[in-house]
Amino acid sequence: MASLLAKANSAVAFAASPRNWGYVVLVAGAGLAVGAANADGGFLLEYWMGGALTALVTWGLLGFIVPREPDGVGPLLRRIAICAGPLNLLLVDIAVFHASLPRGLVMAAHSLAAGGVAFGIVSLRLARLPAAIVRCASRTAASPATVLALATLWALLHIGMSGLRWWNLGQNTQDMAIHEQAVYNTLHGRFLSYSTDWRYCGRELCRFADHFEPALLVFVPLYLIWPTPLWFLVVQSGTLAAGAVAASKIARRFYCMAPAGVAFAAAYLSQRGLHEAAMREFHIGVLAAPLIMWAIWLAMEKRLAASAAVFVLAMACKESIPATVFMAGLFLAWRGQRRFGLGIAAVAAAWALIANGIIIPRCSPTGHSLYAGILSDPGLARVLTEPGIARTMYVLQRVDYLFDLCGPVAFMCLLAPAALAISAPELLLHLLSRNPMMTLMSSHYQVEITVGIIIGGIAGLTWLAAALGRRFAAGDMDGTRHLQRALLIGFTAASLCWFINTPHLMQHYAAAYWWRLPDCSTQGVHALLEHIPDEAPVAVGSGALASHLARRPRLVLDGDLRSPTLANLGKHLDVDFIMIADPTVTEAMAASLAARYGLRTIGGAGGHWLWKVPHTQGARGAARER
Repeated sequence: MASLLAKANSAVAFAASPRNWGYVVLVAGAGLAVGAANADGGFLLEYWMGGALTALVTWGLLGFIVPREPDGVGPLLRRIAICAGPLNLLLVDIAVFHASLPRGLVMAAHSLAAGGVAFGIVSLRLARLPAAIVRCASRTAASPATVLALATLWALLHIGMSGLRWWNLGQNTQDMAIHEQAVYNTLHGRFLSYSTDWRYCGRELCRFADHFEPALLVFVPLYLIWPTPLWFLVVQSGTLAAGAVAASKIARRFYCMAPAGVAFAAAYLSQRGLHEAAMREFHIGVLAAPLIMWAIWLAMEKRLAASAAVFVLAMACKESIPATVFMAGLFLAWRGQRRFGLGIAAVAAAWALIANGIIIPRCSPTGHSLYAGILSDPGLARVLTEPGIARTMYVLQRVDYLFDLCGPVAFMCLLAPAALAISAPELLLHLLSRNPMMTLMSSHYQVEITVGIIIGGIAGLTWLAAALGRRFAAGDMDGTRHLQRALLIGFTAASLCWFINTPHLMQHYAAAYWWRLPDCSTQGVHALLEHIPDEAPVAVGSGALASHLARRPRLVLDGDLRSPTLANLGKHLDVDFIMIADPTVTEAMAASLAARYGLRTIGGAGGHWLWKVPHTQGARGAARER
């Protein structure tokens, strides 16, 4: 009886100690992690309460079962509880009901729990690895070569996947065709001319009619060397990957530990937005984010001329980028480079006014910039006017978007509002825009926000390390270094956990692109494309086809051609070729359509059909008859 009472007192004393409740939270977070992952979402409070309850019950039972140690049962229970955290996950998943909340909230708790568990393991020194392994891991984590290796691997992987997607006709928008046609026409004396915008269906425009992107001229000499759209995919993936090197260099300046460079380079490359941008055709605007990060680092290194040149190149990528550069200039001024920072901010403001107020309105068919009317029906108004459920779902969608943005840096950017403010203009534009694509992580828009997220994450973790150092390790250099190392390991674990638990991202990496390789079903389509000369005008109904036919002065992209009716074909008899992508069209239907307008059927393959327009009087008469 005395022994039983002693064990009970030991268990109660452990649970009553305030310093042990941190371990209760850690294990409760672990229960939240796998429970939420298995359920693909869940009610957070239930998972936390279930995890804490399971931990307390487990510890209470262990207090009776485990023999008493000389130093007390507490240290043993802490170790067992943390190591048994994964088992606790399953218990919590079974114990609670599932409800629907934004996936970002679940992933946030998952990643923070993983980081907290890693922090607990390091602080308790449970991982007693051989010294040789520890030294090797430390050298690898501190080496700049590791950052280069990560960036190179990421770039090669995405160049391969995006190139195969293009070859396999996997693109579904007009964007890459627009950029390629503008470069091709510039090379042949038609400055940035394109006719591939489905909104204006065959109308020849200057690229500045939609976006002010003079940086597109960089591709002209590349296209002269080898006329292929693969240049766009190579440069896009390579530039995005190079941002990891800039992130590592900025991290080394802020966080005075060599492994910080590798940690934040990995956090940068784990951004889902970067992956989606590299896989979603080509958008020159996404190149601005890594360029701005390089410009900020060059400014920190006092290489002001080079920094200014890179800032200008970044602004040349898109007319909305000067707002981010303006805030970056203010950030540099706040950090002590007052003259240079304010000068960059002034240039960015002038650039934005000229691009959006003069150049684009004069080139645009509508007479105004795209951003002049993008907030005319702001999404914020929907929150105030729609019914309660719709309003709640709208807000939760934005909350989910914010969690997805901040998750890869373990939300450390929230601790550094000055750095996060670099991306405030773009972020506000996205949150208030009526365009639903701007708050989707599967689009390319959010890449421009990466600058503030990454630099804010670096500054936030640095501030946290300094604040905890003043509180717990004042005057103890070894303790401060241990604290910094533990925080960095916890941050890396949280970032890695967020990356692994992004289902869409991992599906892309693990699934189709490398397994498919060149799709055999597209070989026949490529054979059809070889019948079309470069200069011949063509009408197509698919963005995937448009990106293979952009080498010509006139390319008409018409969404109506996805349904090859007589009327839809008849309005394009002024081109030389018509090509559609519709698997429902049979050979008999293709022959009937050709006979109606006197077209010559060249062939069909993989659901694609190609006709030659003979430009006879009969064909023109049929067009007038329509």
